[in-house]
Amino acid sequence: MFDTTKVLNQAQSMKEIIIKILEAILSLFKKTAKPIQDVVKPKENVAVIETPLNKLHRAIIACCDEYNKKTETAGKNRASWIDPMVKYFHGNLGDPYCAYGILFVLFVKVKEYYLVHYNEHIDFNLPMTGSTQKLWNDSSKRYHTDKAKPGSIAIWKKKGTYRGHAAFCLSYSDQGIFKTFEFNTSSKNSLEVVRDGEGAYYKTRDMDGYSDMQLLGFIDLEACMIRLDKMNV
Repeated sequence: MFDTTKVLNQAQSMKEIIIKILEAILSLFKKTAKPIQDVVKPKENVAVIETPLNKLHRAIIACCDEYNKKTETAGKNRASWIDPMVKYFHGNLGDPYCAYGILFVLFVKVKEYYLVHYNEHIDFNLPMTGSTQKLWNDSSKRYHTDKAKPGSIAIWKKKGTYRGHAAFCLSYSDQGIFKTFEFNTSSKNSLEVVRDGEGAYYKTRDMDGYSDMQLLGFIDLEACMIRLDKMNV
């Protein structure tokens, strides 16, 4: 005869055993597991890692902002803010100033920014010239790249000539375009690179170049930067 009472007692005993086992496992988990809030909550007072490229990019933009939308006010390629750039490199007043502007920002403004904001002495291993083509040809090929990179100099060459244009590259290439800041260009949204315009502006440029302007490449400023503090200078 089937003993129902015996079967129920055995089932109750088995249930109690399973409950005790689960309680033991839960107790062990509580002792070894970290509270969820400790895992998810970000640690306080953790310094953000500042890369050399981030610092350079921030310094260049801060210095370019000083000149954004400034225009020629004293004749062709002349203004109270342009003339000091040209004079600094012993150029002729009235000359095209896209390269002068970039190098002046680097050798004067960015160096000053690093000293004030980062307490660092820096320099750049670049030819001091107002010619975009000499800037490209006389700079070390080790610094040349065909990839857009924030904190670099974009160099174009006007086809069939030894003239061209230069700009600070401020972004990586995104779907074939990159952001720049340029001296001696135009405020108009032209389909071409205006190499002898009327002022300084933020622009968007095409990696494929333009009908009369070939993109030679980029000079990596992070690579050619010299950290004088590390040289005990």
